[in-house]
Amino acid sequence: IVFGQKLIVSKLREHKKVGCLLIFAIMVQFGLGVITILTQVEIIWAICHQLWVLVLLSLVSYTIYQSTLRMKVSDQQAAKL
Repeated sequence: IVFGQKLIVSKLREHKKVGCLLIFAIMVQFGLGVITILTQVEIIWAICHQLWVLVLLSLVSYTIYQSTLRMKVSDQQAAKL
């Protein structure tokens, strides 16, 4: 039981880190959008805003991929028990 609890705690910490990273990326995207609007769509800020959305989408895609991969592995481990 102790080993299982440690595993759950470590997974929660990992999910917390990923969640914080996603929140940070979303906040940066929002900030870039606000700056773009306030500067009346100055091209450099508009380009940064568009490029950052690629980073954000990549991060979200990777997070979804990793979580589904972890679910498959944990399902396989549970089936062995």
